[in-house]
Amino acid sequence: MYTVDLHNYNQNRNDALYNLDRALDHIRKSKEHLLSLIVGKGEKSGSTHIIRTYIIEVLTEYKAQNKIKDYIEGNNIDIFNPIYHSFKGREYLTDDDKKNANKGIIIVYVK
Repeated sequence: MYTVDLHNYNQNRNDALYNLDRALDHIRKSKEHLLSLIVGKGEKSGSTHIIRTYIIEVLTEYKAQNKIKDYIEGNNIDIFNPIYHSFKGREYLTDDDKKNANKGIIIVYVK
């Protein structure tokens, strides 16, 4: 799975969006299906919270526009969670992905 760190404290929303779009272009050209975004847990105020919230807003728009198929926040990757079962790209998640899932990541199903 291709991973991009959007959690960098030097990034603003525009930088995060640019890096997200570049990563999505890369995934579309590759054989990968999933993109892992490190966005931070967003539990404190500051850039981590702003980036995480903004990226979720963007991904929601991208899903509505069919630019991505689906996304799931890392804390929802749990076989007992109904959100996990509705995630369209769950068959591409490995056992390691499921074990290492946390609130600081978002998995995007691109193709």
